[in-house]
This record gives sequence, C-alpha cells and structure tokens, in this order.
Amino acid sequence: MPLLLSYRLPINTGLSLALEAGPYAAYGIGGDAVFKASYDGEEVLNEKQDFFKDSQINRFDAGAQIGLGVYVGRFLFSAGYQIGLTNLAMEEVGSELVLEPDSKAVNRNLIISAGIRF
Repeated sequence: MPLLLSYRLPINTGLSLALEAGPYAAYGIGGDAVFKASYDGEEVLNEKQDFFKDSQINRFDAGAQIGLGVYVGRFLFSAGYQIGLTNLAMEEVGSELVLEPDSKAVNRNLIISAGIRF
C-alpha cells in the first residue's frame, strides 16, 4: 500500500503532469511459485510450491516508490517504480525462520496504470 505525495503541473486546459513519490509497505498473503525445466526436449522439473509456506521468504516488504502520471481530462495514465528496502531473504535456525544477514533479496517493481476520475 503506497502513501504517495503528488505534485500536479498544469500544461494546458485538461492536461497536466503529476510527479509522485513516497513510501510503500506490503505483506504477502499468498501465492504460488512454479518451477519448470527441460533438457534435450525432455521435462526434468515441473514443481508448484506455496510461495510463502515452502520457501524462506520474508512476508513483509517496505520501500520507496516514484512515478510520473499524465492527466488528460478525466483520464489518468501513469508509470512508477518501487525499490524494496527490506531484506526478504530468511534462513531456518532450528525450527524458526530468521532474517539472513549474509544474503540479500529485495523487490523491484514496475507499475503501469490507467484510470478514470469520477
């Protein structure tokens, strides 16, 4: 869920640009990972896993988001980029998962959207 500050720069009547920036936070509630591989035309791996249950990935993520939007009348077209700042890599210690200090995995997301303002 991003919390963005936006600055709109009017270009002319019915057209403006928006610059956006701010933090985001996310919590993974579910998802599947599918692993497939083939060798010499023969399938050697076809496996589906519950992404959070079967892997060592931190469910919580936080970072920064920047973006640029164009308002045309009632329509909005925008693109943005999220830079994850939370280490998602975890390791199993005993029976518990803890953040792994020697490894780093972060999210990077490209966002493209379109909308209508009411």
